[in-house]
Amino acid sequence: MKINTTKKTVAKAIIKLAAAVLVFSFVILGGGSTIFGWFLQNRTTNAGTNANVIDDDVVAEYFAYKYDYNNNGDDVTISNTYTVDSLVMNPYDKVFIKRNEYTPVVVRISLTGEKNLPKSGVVNIKIDRDSAINESAIDRFSSVVKFACVKGADIYSTNPETIFNNASAKILGSNNKDYFKQAAVGDDVKAFFHYDGDTLKKYDYLTFPIEYTESDFNGDTLNIYLYFDYDKTMIERFIQSAIGEDLSLTETSVSAEDDLAIISAKPVR
Repeated sequence: MKINTTKKTVAKAIIKLAAAVLVFSFVILGGGSTIFGWFLQNRTTNAGTNANVIDDDVVAEYFAYKYDYNNNGDDVTISNTYTVDSLVMNPYDKVFIKRNEYTPVVVRISLTGEKNLPKSGVVNIKIDRDSAINESAIDRFSSVVKFACVKGADIYSTNPETIFNNASAKILGSNNKDYFKQAAVGDDVKAFFHYDGDTLKKYDYLTFPIEYTESDFNGDTLNIYLYFDYDKTMIERFIQSAIGEDLSLTETSVSAEDDLAIISAKPVR
């Protein structure tokens, strides 16, 4: 796939866990990035910034997988070099539409624990937003992104691309990569945003109750996969509200705030 890129790339962003609110950009045209952060609830300094202790010896680690543009935009490959607290989401592009196939992100939530992680049961994957932020504002991450969650021992691989493709296949089925952007919100696909008449509302949190059995483990590890991508209607509504229809082949970006607070995983006793 050959893609024309413009003159510059965006420098890597370092997002510290102590940050209260993070500003990020939806880049509509040209070469830029959407940046957002997760705040992990660490109960021990030994867990590191990419893990948190859930309950006694149960530890959750988070690994992010996304498409990267290489060789000046000529190729796309899957990378796992990101952590959930410093993740760059690919921009939604209103001109080079083909690029929007490469916006999804997969986060692998790896659960381990000898004593308190049952071999079967339910794990609640919960995503909280900052409810102090105006819920009716359309220029927020929670206003434009949808989520899904899957599990299965057959998804895991030592190859990042295989993990991403296997998790995506369980979400998308036989549909193309752009299907999720237009998928209806329901039990399997969830979003913070919803409308009460013409008024935009937000749920304070989303929960995915994931039922699992011993057959879902990879050795002693239970892997659960969070998949997220833009909602086509909402992201384009945000773009239009910010810059209208006056688009040109020049670099244009609009800014919004990240209002997601915490991602957590907890076995249900």
